[in-house]
Amino acid sequence: MIRFINGLFGCDYPLDSEVKRLNAEQIGSGLEKRITDEVVSVAGHTYIIEEQTADDSNMAIWVFEYSYAQALREKETKDGVITLPFPRAAVIYLEVGRMVPDTLEIRITFPGGGTYRHTIETVKLLEHSIEGIVERGLSAHFTY
Repeated sequence: MIRFINGLFGCDYPLDSEVKRLNAEQIGSGLEKRITDEVVSVAGHTYIIEEQTADDSNMAIWVFEYSYAQALREKETKDGVITLPFPRAAVIYLEVGRMVPDTLEIRITFPGGGTYRHTIETVKLLEHSIEGIVERGLSAHFTY
């Protein structure tokens, strides 16, 4: 898993870093049960990974909702201020359609005019050679 996270997110965790698989279940806004494909903590940093077979215009919203739910689980309160530590997230597209973007983005606008851009990385698996997938460490995830 560490090779996979390093390759997917461009990290450099030592291979003996602590890895924890986290709860991947959330309750959606319509009170339906949703399950994230993978929620993992490596050396105390949380990552969300979704795997998609096709384009989906709602994927950015779903990953944002999964990220928000995870941030609520890991919230920190200090001096009456709540901090929500959002995880890094990525979507791996197993099939590539014309509409699959290089990144997914949500722009959040706050009262008073503040704006935050939340970017979600994408990987179009079929655009990589088998050697490239192995070199990048992405094959480690698909072997168990």
